[in-house]
Amino acid sequence: MKIMFCSDPLNSKVVDMEYEHEYRCARELGLDVQANPEHFSKSILDTGKT
Repeated sequence: MKIMFCSDPLNSKVVDMEYEHEYRCARELGLDVQANPEHFSKSILDTGKT
């Protein structure tokens, strides 16, 4: 299972700062995590167009 986190809207290669703590915790626990730069940003979630 891969846990996907929203990417930063200004830098799609990093996790949105609102989710940085959760992202780091998941990585430290050895979970498979990813910031999805192409289709999974917080701004898209806010609009409801997922």
